[in-house]
Amino acid sequence: MNTAILKKLSLPFFAALSLTLAGCGTETNNTNNGEGAGTQQTNENGEGAETVEFRDELNIAMTAQPPSLDAPRTASNVAINIAAHIFEPLFSMNENYEVTPDLALGYEVSVDGLVYTITLREGIMFHDGSELTAADAVASMNRWLLVNGRAGNALAGSVFEQVDDYTLTLTLEQPFGDVMQIMASRATFAIIMPEELALELDEDGAPAVLETFIGTGPYEFNEWRQDQFIHLTRFEAYEPRGEVASGFSGMRAAYTPNLFFHFVSDVNTRISGLRTGQFDIAEDIPFENASDLQNADGINLHTRNAGILNAFFNTTEGILSDPQIRHAILAGMNNEEIMIGGYSSTDYFTLNHGFTNPSQQQWAVDAGVDAYNQNNQDLARELLAASDYNGETIRLLTTRDYISMHNATVVLDAQLRALGFETEIINVDFPSFMERRSTTTDWDIFITSNGYNILPTQILALDPNWAGFDSEFVAQAIQDVRLAPTQEAATEAWAGLVGYVYENAAFTPIGHFKNAMATSDQVEGFVFFDHPVYWNARIPR
Repeated sequence: MNTAILKKLSLPFFAALSLTLAGCGTETNNTNNGEGAGTQQTNENGEGAETVEFRDELNIAMTAQPPSLDAPRTASNVAINIAAHIFEPLFSMNENYEVTPDLALGYEVSVDGLVYTITLREGIMFHDGSELTAADAVASMNRWLLVNGRAGNALAGSVFEQVDDYTLTLTLEQPFGDVMQIMASRATFAIIMPEELALELDEDGAPAVLETFIGTGPYEFNEWRQDQFIHLTRFEAYEPRGEVASGFSGMRAAYTPNLFFHFVSDVNTRISGLRTGQFDIAEDIPFENASDLQNADGINLHTRNAGILNAFFNTTEGILSDPQIRHAILAGMNNEEIMIGGYSSTDYFTLNHGFTNPSQQQWAVDAGVDAYNQNNQDLARELLAASDYNGETIRLLTTRDYISMHNATVVLDAQLRALGFETEIINVDFPSFMERRSTTTDWDIFITSNGYNILPTQILALDPNWAGFDSEFVAQAIQDVRLAPTQEAATEAWAGLVGYVYENAAFTPIGHFKNAMATSDQVEGFVFFDHPVYWNARIPR
């Protein structure tokens, strides 16, 4: 196979970013170095060793049913986790958060930083039997810019165009230094599909929501039984990369012919199913249950630093469009109490006012620290009394499908009532939660757990489509961070943005949490990276 040299044109602080995150991954990481999708077990050098037969299926218990498998247009982790086994991007991130080629061979950048020329691997087949060409990649990537708010905002005015059958270009309006990180990020997930799917339009002339799931990944879509499971089967014509598996990149092997993703919202059912062998893997284990599994026979517990539990306030309409009322809530919140409600113990979270992974020191700023976790109920009541609040009901939207989010919401509800607010908890299933969250008419506050992002400008909370916080200042500050000539200038711009969010009480981190999941101790090749990776997972017979 012909290879191309990756030429990265990045601002200095973005070029160094991958190194700063190297220690932020999973604490239990079993990387598979195998080749092929058959039954040959390989040694650490990737050379054939003994032949091993693997079980025909892997049963994974997920906490919720995904709202869609159209990964670029959803922020749902359960959707992305499944879709990643069906679809592949042009570029991925390895375990050191470095951009690596996936469906691409590599890229080159023009001297002015405005044109990226991307070369594709040849002979890559879609699940429908057609070959991947630049026409498919161009249509998929231009669709991505339209349906993914964060990508579209970050690369506004950009366009992908075909050069020949295996070459395409991306032309930018400005020479941003984070282009490749955005394309390779799982947070924006730029999946590639056949051209005809990418070009499908709805009745309003916008890109249609995917209902047919055809990618190039190691698994192809087989069946979706509503409220039960999604079944993926091995793609026999899959062409894996030859590199060692690392993070989301490198070797992918469908050792297990069938993956079943079961929708099991009740955590006790997930755990009991793991204990009895009904499930091989159980996702999203609350830490109040995790301690029971720490030393359980036949079970491995996996934990990782995961992200931030955030509270979002409706700044667009309703009672919380009044910033004074939002500041009253911010003053009265006891974040430690809320986090204990969601995660049961201080062992499983830390209190930090930042919007990024605390290990990313270049983005650790003091802005907002005085507004975070004030736990000052007297000040809150004083601010509330001086506001125009007149007993209106504050609606807290949540879902029991994510027990940490739900329990944290219940604690916040109690705190608000103690401050003198009238409240109502609206409890819905996860797909309904995601749908109602997207319209500012149906909620006043919601709490979500949001995973860490490689780039601070990719933080979901800053996307105006996420919670309706639409600000010209934020949009310009993001541009200032991305175009800053030095790390110091970027950090200064970032501090201004964080301070602005706190000044407007648009949203607040509650705390930074860990994630836990559990597997049978027979499962091999499973990786708990930023998301669980199942394509190399298998169980010997």
